[in-house]
Amino acid sequence: MALDDATATDTEQQAQAAVPPPIVQQPLPLAEYLEPIVARNLFNSTPVEAVPAEPSADLVRSDLPVRLIATSVASDPRWSSAIVSPEKKAPTRVVWLGSSIGDTVVDAIEAPWLDAGRVHHPARLILRHGGQLTYVEEDNPAPKVRKKKKRSKKRNKRNKRNKRKKGR
Repeated sequence: MALDDATATDTEQQAQAAVPPPIVQQPLPLAEYLEPIVARNLFNSTPVEAVPAEPSADLVRSDLPVRLIATSVASDPRWSSAIVSPEKKAPTRVVWLGSSIGDTVVDAIEAPWLDAGRVHHPARLILRHGGQLTYVEEDNPAPKVRKKKKRSKKRNKRNKRNKRKKGR
């Protein structure tokens, strides 16, 4: 048995000597980690300048009873949307490219922009009715303010009397 124990310890020592020590790797500088992330441009920090087309002569203002409230324009037009409100009592709704409003179809959604002369152009919803292109501009009229109704003197006196009665 003594030989077996001695042989076993020799074998263990040889096995430990055969295993190389673990390699400790030094951490990379922070720039090495950041470079690939910045190169991927995750948040599109360098956007491409998209200049909307000048208003063309073949576009005419739509006589559709719809008010354009807001637009959300994406670089991919499929994801652009607009909020429209019919002039009648119909509910406000969201439309995308290809959506229909009555017998017209949404052809394009444009964001507001400034031209070279610093003139503001409001957001527009381009609609196609048959072969004719029309547009609805975003025009936000001031909301109607309801005036406070004046109370009659009789009503004020009555309220004061009721308060006195409750206090007794």
